[in-house]
Amino acid sequence: FFPNASFKLLIEDETGRIPVNRLVSGSAYNPLIRECLMRLLTGPYFRLEERRAAELLDAIKDWIDADDEVTGAGAESAYYAKLERPYAAKNAPLDCIEELLMVKGITRELYYGAADSPGLAQCLTVFGDGRININTAPKPVLRALAVNMTGDDADALDRYRRDPRNDLADPLWYRKVSRLSGMTIPAGLTAVLSDTFRITAVGLQGRAAERITGVVKRGADRRKVTLLSWKVE
Repeated sequence: FFPNASFKLLIEDETGRIPVNRLVSGSAYNPLIRECLMRLLTGPYFRLEERRAAELLDAIKDWIDADDEVTGAGAESAYYAKLERPYAAKNAPLDCIEELLMVKGITRELYYGAADSPGLAQCLTVFGDGRININTAPKPVLRALAVNMTGDDADALDRYRRDPRNDLADPLWYRKVSRLSGMTIPAGLTAVLSDTFRITAVGLQGRAAERITGVVKRGADRRKVTLLSWKVE
């Protein structure tokens, strides 16, 4: 019992984010995820030049793939061994999204975001099967789903999915939005159901605060829940 104490609880859908570990398929790029990430990085939220975005993706791929061959402008262990605090490339999928801060070219501003832009931490996830839940994706991710998607298109999608009268059970519901009737989001990139969620609990007492974040996965029967990761901040 803690008098004058309170807590806040936030639940976020991990499936609405881009699954960065799916950038790699075997030892090659997964083109669906690479193209989606390129659109995210070069779009109006992150505003990177195409060359810079491609370099970042090369570095992320090299961090994840199992080999020691450098991809384009990427980096393997030889690069990281020369840093002031040396370490090796992981050559395996990321266990947590914070690992991106160890990858060549990923700055803290790019990861955490700034006042006028989001960060990669809000747009990417290490979990998922390669599909993105179009019903819960944040607008920067919505904007990255298709080549010709504009900011106005993403706003229209967001308004449509927030209207409780609209049925969002079909992954192709976006075609019911008049301005997007002719647009095609790549098959296999989107979903409308989720099973993985990020839960953040913050306990407050006076000026003291304690934050615990966990990621859970709901089973097929929707009753069993598995804890995938957790941390105290």
